[in-house]
Amino acid sequence: MDRPLQFAVINLLGSMRSVPTRCPSHLRHLETRSPKTENPWAIEFDYGVKDKVALAEAEQVLKAIGGVKVFSDNGAVSWFEFGYHTKPILDEIVASGCIPDHKSHQYYPTPERLAYEVVELAEINDQDTVLEPSAGQGHIADMLPKDRTTCVELAPLHCKVLAAKGFAAIKPTF
Repeated sequence: MDRPLQFAVINLLGSMRSVPTRCPSHLRHLETRSPKTENPWAIEFDYGVKDKVALAEAEQVLKAIGGVKVFSDNGAVSWFEFGYHTKPILDEIVASGCIPDHKSHQYYPTPERLAYEVVELAEINDQDTVLEPSAGQGHIADMLPKDRTTCVELAPLHCKVLAAKGFAAIKPTF
């Protein structure tokens, strides 16, 4: 059910680093520079020459776990931003060498606009608790109150993504 990754892709994912959210101290005296991002969960590939095929697949893995590729103003530099801390999820991908096969887990992410409409139609009030029975990576759950939402998901990696986002995530056992 899992799709194995090439060693080059695993190495790229394992060497990712946090994007600094502050201007480097050795440059602060030269000018007032803003950091690349203020997102505390932004990550980037380490320096060095990269295999283009491995890099493209590593980027697909990052997108599959909810990453959004962002470019600098001049387009010369890029990084990935997340809405949650990704280290435990990346550690599991690197350790296992695999990512879940989305088709076998029936993973079809809900578009943001549709998720918003569904939540609006549900008319959830302050006393309601919510069950998201097939949560995936939480595209609908992201619009629900975290403290009153329980997510159920078959894919263990997606459960970790949901937990990293702050949701109570349950993987059913059969």
